[in-house]
Amino acid sequence: MPLPENLSIEENFDGVVGFVEELRRVGVEERRKVYCDFRALKRIGTAGALILVAELDRWRRMANIPLSVIDVASWNPQVRRLLDEMGVFEILDIRNPPKSEQPLDDEFRFVKFRTGNRAFGNMARELQVAIEDVTGNVPSRQTLYRGLSEAMTNAVQHAYPDDAEYRTRPLKGQWWMMGSYDETSKRLTVAFYDQGVGIPKTLPRTQTAERLRGLLDRLRLVDDDAARIRCAMEIGRTQTGAEHRGGGLARDIRRHTEMVPAGRLRVLSGKGEYIYDPYAENENGQERLFTHNKELGGTLIQWEATLVEEAE
Repeated sequence: MPLPENLSIEENFDGVVGFVEELRRVGVEERRKVYCDFRALKRIGTAGALILVAELDRWRRMANIPLSVIDVASWNPQVRRLLDEMGVFEILDIRNPPKSEQPLDDEFRFVKFRTGNRAFGNMARELQVAIEDVTGNVPSRQTLYRGLSEAMTNAVQHAYPDDAEYRTRPLKGQWWMMGSYDETSKRLTVAFYDQGVGIPKTLPRTQTAERLRGLLDRLRLVDDDAARIRCAMEIGRTQTGAEHRGGGLARDIRRHTEMVPAGRLRVLSGKGEYIYDPYAENENGQERLFTHNKELGGTLIQWEATLVEEAE
């Protein structure tokens, strides 16, 4: 199974999701051995790498087999270094991890891949510390911490309902995350992913049909996956009807996006994509919705921020 040349959700959504769908079908549903060919891979995005690693991690755990790498000499050298510094070989417990001949340029640093199935507060704090070890002090750190905590809680407690129908058996409560930092532009990206049923499917379970219809009408939206993500942001509680639960997507993550320079929030779930860009100065506005041809299994949340404003 050759990987796409460009493993970027932003630039090649269908290619990335299509490859993951095939990997899921062969490795998890059919329980066959899989050879993922990395030789064609030339470009890697943070979110695309996270989704791929999560699927490989699920497959190796369910198959209960160790993973190895082959043909490393034929890989793109830059790709090999990126995968190493991202922590791909560590999180997948590769038996024969390749070592890079030289480190990446100093301007790129990574918060290495992490995964878990719990949402204890100290785990979110560990993520916060890991981010600041890479970037230095992060503005509005407590708001970011609460956003990470809420994302974990949603994944562990709400993203994997026991009575839901899953096309592919999930690792219940499991989440994955990673981050990247460009020293030159001071741009931080943090991505968080779960393989649950997704916001478009959980939202109707917690909201009455009348309320959902009324909200769609008020927002002047046609009912589809992207619109339901937008509604979830508006309601502020995607997984439960309780007033004090599930509000983090709208309250904490969105608030952090507004409090940091050039903050940007991106949520993908089902076939929908929602982008909140409070600093946008174009005709598309601060909120944008997109519908893709393929369905992303689970929910991806991505924050971006510029930590230090550029000098004029």
